[in-house]
Amino acid sequence: MKNFFFLVSFLLILFSSCSLLKNKKKSNDETIQNEKKQIAFKYNFVEASKQKMLGNISIAKDLYEKSIKLNPLSASSNYELSRIYFIEEKLDEAIFFSKKALEYNKITSRTF
Repeated sequence: MKNFFFLVSFLLILFSSCSLLKNKKKSNDETIQNEKKQIAFKYNFVEASKQKMLGNISIAKDLYEKSIKLNPLSASSNYELSRIYFIEEKLDEAIFFSKKALEYNKITSRTF
C-alpha cells in the first residue's frame, strides 16, 4: 500500500512539473515575441524621426505608421504622425492623430 501511494504521488508530481515547464516555455515565448515587437517599434520610431529630420517626410510617415501598428497606444508616434499630416495640410488627419496622441498620453501617464 505504501508503494502504491508513493508511486501515485511520484506520478502526480512528475505530471504537474511537466505542465509547469510547458507553461513556463509558453510564457518565455510570449516574452520573446513582446520584446521583438518592442525592438521593432523602437527601431521604426527612431528611424522615422531620423528620416523626418533629413527631410524624407514620406518615408518618415510610413515608419511612424508602422510604429503605430506595433504599439497603437504610443502617444509619441501619433503626435509625430499628426505633425506630418499638418505639414502636408491634411488637417482632418492631423486633428485625428493629435486627439489620439492626447488620449494615449493621458492613459500612459496614469500608468507610471
